Order: sequence, then C-alpha cells, then structure tokens
Amino acid sequence: MPGTDLRLLPECEHTMNRLVLGLDPNQTKFYMLPDTTPWDPRSPDPRVRRLRQQLYWLNFELLHGGIMKAAPEETNFYLSVPDPRIVTESLGNEEEEFREYLRERVGWTQNQIETRIHFFKTPAVVAFPRDMAEPLGRDGRDRLVLGIGSDSDAWYAEPLRRLVAAYPGEFVLKVLPDVNTEGGDLSIVVMPEGNLGVIVGHHRILRYLEARGGVPVKGRRIAPAEIEQARAAYRKAFFGLEPLIVGEEGLTDPQLVTDELFHADMVVNVLRGRSGVVAFVPSYREAPVDAITQAQLSEAVRDRVQAEYDAVAREFEGRGFRVVRLPLRDHPTRTPVQVGDFVDARTGHQIVLLGKYPYHLDLPGGRNPQRDLQASLERLERSVGAWRLTATPARWAQVEEDIRGVWKELDAGGATPNPTFDMQARIYESEGIRVIPVPIYPTGEGGIHCLLLN
Repeated sequence: MPGTDLRLLPECEHTMNRLVLGLDPNQTKFYMLPDTTPWDPRSPDPRVRRLRQQLYWLNFELLHGGIMKAAPEETNFYLSVPDPRIVTESLGNEEEEFREYLRERVGWTQNQIETRIHFFKTPAVVAFPRDMAEPLGRDGRDRLVLGIGSDSDAWYAEPLRRLVAAYPGEFVLKVLPDVNTEGGDLSIVVMPEGNLGVIVGHHRILRYLEARGGVPVKGRRIAPAEIEQARAAYRKAFFGLEPLIVGEEGLTDPQLVTDELFHADMVVNVLRGRSGVVAFVPSYREAPVDAITQAQLSEAVRDRVQAEYDAVAREFEGRGFRVVRLPLRDHPTRTPVQVGDFVDARTGHQIVLLGKYPYHLDLPGGRNPQRDLQASLERLERSVGAWRLTATPARWAQVEEDIRGVWKELDAGGATPNPTFDMQARIYESEGIRVIPVPIYPTGEGGIHCLLLN
C-alpha cells in the first residue's frame, strides 16, 4: 500500500507459518456427560484426574480434528488460553493438559512443543479465531497484519489485542474505520483480472446499516442506496479494494436468504488454480442427510440453501469468475468451501486443509462410520454416569474401556472411505490445488476455516 509498509495479500496466498487456535476451558463438566453435580476440582481421586484429562483431550479433537498433525512442519501455533481469573469455568491447567495431549496423542517431542507452541491468556473463550479479524497481509518486519473493524465486538477485539501484545514481533493490529470485521464473513481475494478485492457477506452489510440506524434491518428489503452506502464503507476501510457482496440478491429480497448460511465462508471460497482464479461454491447434487441427526434435511431447508448457493454462483460468474461447484451431502455447516487455504512457503503452491468427516451414510456392507462414532460416545456417557453413581472398580474399568473405544472410532473415522470427500478432493486437485485431508468430526460447531487464523 503506497505510503505504508503493508503488503496486502489475498487469504489464499498467506502461509501457514503462524496459526492461531483457541483452547476451551478445562471445565468440571462436559457436554457429553450427564447433567449431574460437577466434580470437585480439588478432588484427590486419580480417576477423576484421568477422566477429566481424557475428556479434555477428546473435546479438543472433536472440535479441532487432526489439525495439529495436518499443519505443515514450519507452523508455529499461537493458542488462546482462558484466563481463570476471568473465565470462571476454567480450572487453570489448560496449558499443562494441552502439552500432555501433544506428547501422548499427537506424538510431539518436548523440543517440538517448546519451539512451536505459544500461549496467550484471554478474558474470553476464543472458539472461532477466524472471526477475531481479517488477515490483511504482512508488514516490513514480516509480521502478520490483522485488520479489526472499529465496530468489532469486545469478545473478539480484546483477545486479539492480547495476542498482539504477547507477540509484537509476530503480529500487528490495524484498525479499520466504521465496519465490522467478523472474519468468517470477509475475505481478501484475487479478482478475475488479477488485482485484489474483498468478499463481504451480506450479514456484514446488515450489521453496518444497523449500527448506523440503530434499529434492526434483518428481514426487510434493503434499498439500493443503502447497499451502496455500506459498499462504500467497506471499500474505504479496505484501502479502495472492490467489495463483492455475497448474497446481494438477498438484501433486496429477504425471501432468498436462509438462516442456515450466516457467513460468506460457508458459501464461496476463491483460490488460485492451475489455470487461474477459481471461485468454489457448494451444491446439493443428491438429497442431504444431517450427519448428527442421521435424518434427511427437509426439502424446504435444502431448497433454500441450494437457491442461495445458485444465486451466489450467478453473482460470481457475472463478475467474471470461473465458478466450480463442489458436492455436499450434509448440513451446510459442514461445507467443503470452509477450508484452511494457504501457500507453501517454499514453492508457492496452493494448498487447502480439507475436512474429512466420518462418512455419515452407509458404506458397502452396511457400516456407517459417523453412527459408530456417536454410539461410542453414548457408551462412554452411560459408563461415566454409572460410575459416578457407584464408583466400583468394575464400573471404572468400563469407563476406561469406553474411553479407548472413542479414540478407536475417532481414528477409524479418519481412515475409512468417504466417497463425498473423495469427490471434493478430486475437484480441488483437478484445478491444481493440493489437498491435505484433516480428520474432523461433526459437532454442530464451525468448520476448519472458522477454527484457525493464519
């Protein structure tokens, strides 16, 4: 940028040298356990310590999948840790437990942990680091420049400030005027002509108008003049880059908007392929089945989601992008465009971390990996509940067996075939984009793009 030492980069051309993740608090109670009285965190019982540790590890892997193994060897991880003085549900031992997880579960050496893992305390739980900011590029000291809007929420802004304060040699903060920068709804991208633009989800437009007018605007038709006002604000905030509003048709006709798609990164991702810039958009080619409920999505939901996918594909084609559709057979929160995209720091090759969920439909022979995983979690829930009622050696032995059973199913889910994932990976690779599979599991949370900031 003229007059500065900031070099703007599209998201797809960032490296994975720095990767920000978030740790949950190590609570006394977990979502997978029966709703009974929490354990005393001061309990001297080694079984309580063992169970709490295993549940904390399982919690991390269920939410983050195999990201610690999939990231490149040069990646340094910056992990937000809830400050127990403020986040009261934290036990304060998250760093210790995570180091042990890396040793035992991931297989890292002590030297790898000391050189690649960096912690910073935060006053709030950072579940989705991507939403804290938009990565803008690098400055003259090769620091990652993180853009945060002046209209950002405190639960994103304060952890981001803590990160920059803890590691000023790696990160720098840039405040962008008048806009909200929830990162899942923004992305600096390469335009068809080779210059840069910025994707802006239509929810950021609504947020901008609500902040200016002081009243909710969701559900009403947005006038063209209001859209242009918001577009101008994002153009100004992002250094004159052209804003592309994802779902712009839905601003003028709210019936075209579906609540299932609340961020732009659920709908479109722009990458550099072998033959130039490509915009990837999902599509339902077959009836979708929700992996968690094992029930088909209703026709109404499927039709609304597909209509928005198709509308965005038309928008991007109309702007000159070549659009490639990716098959999806699950709930739209598990979309194949929600990837971790980056370039190889040595070769400049385009790479994506693509989530490989356990296949949630029946494989030949009747096996259903996702159903098997859920059954193992239910067995663990039952055995823990039984042991807490009567803490006999036999019941504890069953708990240990069921913990091993969950880990076995987690590993199996990433190793078993997933025909939908295979189709998605082939499409990416046909465009000259390398795919690194990341075993990950459906939890109702965000996908890979939500979970990391690079």
